[in-house]
Amino acid sequence: MKNYLHFLAHQLKGWPQQNYYLFFFSLGCQVMTLVNDKITWITVITFIGTTLGVLCILAINAAKSVNGWLGILSAICFIIVGFSAKNYLSIGEQLAYVVTLDIPVLLSANWNINMVSKIRKFTGKQQLLQFFQQLLFT
Repeated sequence: MKNYLHFLAHQLKGWPQQNYYLFFFSLGCQVMTLVNDKITWITVITFIGTTLGVLCILAINAAKSVNGWLGILSAICFIIVGFSAKNYLSIGEQLAYVVTLDIPVLLSANWNINMVSKIRKFTGKQQLLQFFQQLLFT
C-alpha cells in the first residue's frame, strides 16, 4: 500500500509546465468564486470537486494514470452536489464517467506504462481531414 501511495504521489510530478500554469490559474479562479459569496458545505464540496476535476483533465493530458482516482473523487463531489440540488441527470452522468472512464483506467495494469509513446500524433493533413469531418457530420 505504501508503494502504491508513493506511485500516486509520483504521478503528480513531471507534468508539462503549461499544466501547472493551467492548474494554478484555475485554482485562483475557483478561490475567487468560492470567497465571492457565503461559504457553505455545498460550495466547499463544489470547490473541491471542480479542483479535482481540473487535476484529472490535466493528468490525462500528462498521460498519468492518477486521473482515475482524481476522476472518481471529483465525481463523488459532484454526485453530492447533484443530490443536494436534486439534479439526478448530473448524478447519472458522473456515474457513467466513473464506470466508463475512471474504473477502466484503474483496472488496466499497463495503462501508464510508456503511455507517452502510445499517444497518437496527428499530421497537418490528418488534422485538416478531422476538422472537415466534424464540420460535415456534426
